[in-house]
This record gives sequence, structure tokens and C-alpha cells, in this order.
Amino acid sequence: MVLFYFYRIHPLLERHRARKWLRLHRPTMHRLLILNYLMGSLDRKLGACRHCDAGRLQLWEHDRRLLVLRCSFCKRNYTLTHQSFPEVRFLLRYMPSLMVVMLRIRKNPDDVLGRRLLEQCRPFTTFLRRDRNKPKGKSG
Repeated sequence: MVLFYFYRIHPLLERHRARKWLRLHRPTMHRLLILNYLMGSLDRKLGACRHCDAGRLQLWEHDRRLLVLRCSFCKRNYTLTHQSFPEVRFLLRYMPSLMVVMLRIRKNPDDVLGRRLLEQCRPFTTFLRRDRNKPKGKSG
């Protein structure tokens, strides 16, 4: 009976909870798609790291008016203001949506929804990894 629950009922309940969360947070997920598009656009504009020409720039930190990108290879930081590129201004505007998703991922990254959200947040993996390593109660 326990095996039946574990292999049949539990996955169904997990998928149901995931669909319910996604329906409830539909605007957040829409903004996450916009964030992904904006990060891709900014990545194409900035290209590779100016220092090493090897690494890609990834989101490292943010503030109300600043966005810090970090080279994945040489670890050099680049700070962009909200006036640097139009994408930066929009990224900063939609950043609270990423925080909602990060809180859900932090709650349970290994369930169906956590894995799906991690897949959706691929451009922000370094930022998510840093946030998951911070002590509870402190966020970006």
C-alpha cells in the first residue's frame, strides 16, 4: 500500500500542486519569460567578457538601480546602471518576479515544480546558486 502511494498517488498530487502554483503565479511566470528574453538580449549586446574573451556574463547581484554581471570564466564583475542599456532598466523592474520564483525553488528544489522552475531560470543559475547558499532570511 505504501509503495502504491509513493509510485502512483504522490506524483499525481505533486503535479497537481505544481499546476495550481503555476496558475496562481501566471503573471510571475510571464515576467520570468520576459526576464529570460531581456537577459538573452543583453547577453548578445555585451558578448563575451572583455578581459578574457572566454566567459559568458551571468547575473551576479542586483540593487534598485544596479545590475552586476560576472564572467563565468575569469570571475571579473561588470556593474551596469539602469541607464546603461534599456534592458537593464526592464530587468530591474521585473526582478521581484525572479525573487518569487527563487523563494519557491529554495523551498523545495527537487520536486516537480522546483525542477521545472530551475529549467525556466537557466540564465540566472549562478544568481540562484548564490541565493540558495545564503543563510535563510537574507536575500538579494
